[in-house]
Amino acid sequence: PAGGAARLSQGRARRRVLAIVLPRRYLRLRRRAQRLHVIIPETTRLFREAGEASAAVREQLERNHALVIEAAEHLNAHPPRAVVTCARGSSDHAATFAKYLVETRAGVLTSSAAPSVSSVYAAPAHLEGTLFLAISQSGASPDLVATAEAARASGAYVLALVNAEDSTLAGTAHLTIPLRAGKETSVAATKSYLASLAAIVHLVAHWRNDDSLLRALALAPGQLDQAWQLDWQAAADALHSVPGLYVV
Repeated sequence: PAGGAARLSQGRARRRVLAIVLPRRYLRLRRRAQRLHVIIPETTRLFREAGEASAAVREQLERNHALVIEAAEHLNAHPPRAVVTCARGSSDHAATFAKYLVETRAGVLTSSAAPSVSSVYAAPAHLEGTLFLAISQSGASPDLVATAEAARASGAYVLALVNAEDSTLAGTAHLTIPLRAGKETSVAATKSYLASLAAIVHLVAHWRNDDSLLRALALAPGQLDQAWQLDWQAAADALHSVPGLYVV
């Protein structure tokens, strides 16, 4: 028979039961499907942590005001000739956001540092008079810490946006602004990434005395709450079969 199905014995009693002979391949697929676990998004750590983003931003606005003012006053008293960002993974995407915000709102050239220049090649940095902005969730990446240490030794003002306040990176910086995202244990960064964006907006808004940015940031926690309550299934369905995604 087709598909490798075994023949049904001619002497086997039917007893009014219709015998259907299935190929072995079908049985293997069925056993494999039975082993698969159905994941309910609402029960995952990723879902729970993503839903805490609004609380993280709200806590930043309540608790980071004095730190952000201190950073803004320093930048106004000692205007940086350039801003150098340093980050890994999703934090590096937040650094790209910082580049656009700083260059459009403050008019200061902003560029990303490659951590391997310091950690692997041990090349000396010449960053006198710059703002070195390090962004990290853990603050423990050895190459990120090494680059921050080199930047500080070369004369840069090191400002860390970090979630782990007791991290090595926080201890290296002249000033640390906590992300206030709390513990994040799922693989993907969710609330810490959004908290990084909010901290960047908070810093630039006070640095440039930008009331429009401050007003927009004040609305962010409520808007994040509203967005979290929306039904995003239609968007998820539309993306289900998409092989790639490009952001312009």
